[in-house]
Amino acid sequence: MINFRLLAGHGAIVAHGSRYRGYLFGILAYYMSDALWGILAGLNWTCALYIDTIFFFLSLVVFVFMWSRFACAYLRLSKFTSRLIAGFGYALLLGNIIAIVANIFNNCLFYFDAKGTYLLGPVRLHSFACLVCYGSLIPLIVLFKVLAKREPFNGRNLTVFVNSITMTVAVALCR
Repeated sequence: MINFRLLAGHGAIVAHGSRYRGYLFGILAYYMSDALWGILAGLNWTCALYIDTIFFFLSLVVFVFMWSRFACAYLRLSKFTSRLIAGFGYALLLGNIIAIVANIFNNCLFYFDAKGTYLLGPVRLHSFACLVCYGSLIPLIVLFKVLAKREPFNGRNLTVFVNSITMTVAVALCR
């Protein structure tokens, strides 16, 4: 309920609400494209399924990127660390956009055979590996932050750590 009010712009989070809102929109787009994928696959609408798969890939990268931007601000990471993570995120997003465009011509990420079966292209696993590595940055930074300062996992660090690990494992499993 709080998240719906925030998405609609009627609520506010004390800190970094716009970045959290971006994350929520990203994950909502991911869920919607994933649900639509199942429906289109059941209907054997291969052309529409191809288009939805493009949105699925983009939404997956976007929501991981938006989470990392929110987590950097929420954890009050240094400008250097935040910019480094944002730079990697933009590079990952750009790389995926390039791969999606290239996929139209050479099926490097995915394709559908004559029966409408979804098949992986040769670049797909590399793309997922990069996304999982990128998703692993935030929990690693939280871990280093906690160990370097010899502070316990407080609520803020623990929440971001657990969510980041869970999200990264889920992304790794959806390959």
